[in-house]
Amino acid sequence: MNPIEPPASRDRHPAARAMILLAAASLLAACGARDNATGGGASADGGSCALDDQQAWVERNMGDYYLFYDQVPTVRRADYASSGALLEALRVPPDSFSFITDAARSTALFEEGRRVGYGWHLDRRDDGALILTLVDVGSPLDLAGARRGELVRTIDGVDERTMTRAQAGAALGTGEQLRTVRLGLEATDGTRREIEVTRARYMVLGVQQLNVVQRGALRVGYLNFLSFIEPARVELDRAFATLIEERVDELVLDLRFNGGGRVDVAKELASRIGGVGVQGRDFTRFRFNDKAPGVPPGGVPLPFVPLVDSLDLARVYVLTGPGTCSASEMVINGLAPFVEVVTIGQPTCGKPFGFRGLERCDEAMFAVEFEFVNDAGVGGYVNGLAPDCAVAPDDVNPLGTAAESLFGAALRHIDTATCPAMVADGTASRDGRQRAADASPGAPRRNPVDPFGDDLPPR
Repeated sequence: MNPIEPPASRDRHPAARAMILLAAASLLAACGARDNATGGGASADGGSCALDDQQAWVERNMGDYYLFYDQVPTVRRADYASSGALLEALRVPPDSFSFITDAARSTALFEEGRRVGYGWHLDRRDDGALILTLVDVGSPLDLAGARRGELVRTIDGVDERTMTRAQAGAALGTGEQLRTVRLGLEATDGTRREIEVTRARYMVLGVQQLNVVQRGALRVGYLNFLSFIEPARVELDRAFATLIEERVDELVLDLRFNGGGRVDVAKELASRIGGVGVQGRDFTRFRFNDKAPGVPPGGVPLPFVPLVDSLDLARVYVLTGPGTCSASEMVINGLAPFVEVVTIGQPTCGKPFGFRGLERCDEAMFAVEFEFVNDAGVGGYVNGLAPDCAVAPDDVNPLGTAAESLFGAALRHIDTATCPAMVADGTASRDGRQRAADASPGAPRRNPVDPFGDDLPPR
């Protein structure tokens, strides 16, 4: 997922935009920001909220600040039923990330940590079964007793594999809708049960799990970090204070479920890991299109910051997968010139780009506005960051334990400086699911940085 920045003008003149960019570099976000606008029947720019006006706004911005503005195709607006569909048609490869979403929901999540949902992260096994790969701590599903690794077999008594996306949406609810459903779950030992759970408002925790394990003479910290949202700053304060108190020698940072978020929060996380070894250097640099005059040749710098309770590590382990996107990739890339970053898992999603949200008529538009490079000028990882140790995904075993394949591989590397042989675990197959989705006419392709992409089961 990826925002946030203070309000900015709706249609910025390039020179004025450059001044904003340079002045607010420390607040730039990998996902978005609020822009001044109104809902209802009229927009703040004096136009209407009719579909054609909204689509004209999309076209105008894609021809202005969009990173690939000079390659945007010419299309007929009338051929697209929504502003979001039009935006997807205007995207230029390698951009598969720009999207439009509900402005209020996006703001509530990234600025306040609030969302409406069940709190699940879902995937498909090779046999078509729907699996819970993660359940948000404190979410409705968590409070109802659902656990990672369980299969969702039925929804209100209906085999979920027979349900269309529309049927699933009607049963489960979307957007701000609240629903109470019965889910038929199958545990890892094959036993089945039903739970009743209500789609409700809950607070998302950035820090999902923190524990320390003893490994011989070494103390290894495990931090599962879910999202770079504003409230996560305080959570990181507490987490690193605990890691300092526990005198950890190594840190394993789990970002496999982290689709991104605020760049300034990512900067703080990386600064705490590198500590004194990264001070005085740039965490990242932002490069814009040629309509933004006044940008330094190397890009707008965002330096590391000195923070208390920093670990001053020379090495960090990062667990990755296709859901590791945007600000998560930035942490890996930003630390790489100064810290040995050992990545374990699967390739990341490949988003060396960022965007800030423009809001109009209750919609927030997140179109790629800049690319990221690190202090050494390295970026461009559009095919993802390849892991140092390729390890098959583990969607069943408890996180932060030696039994879980990725964390177990990190412990092995700490012990022996070697990677385990990659063995398929027979559970989820993200690559297989994506190929199947791409091959299905009309099947929506999940955008890994869309914070609400897991609302409905993948098809």
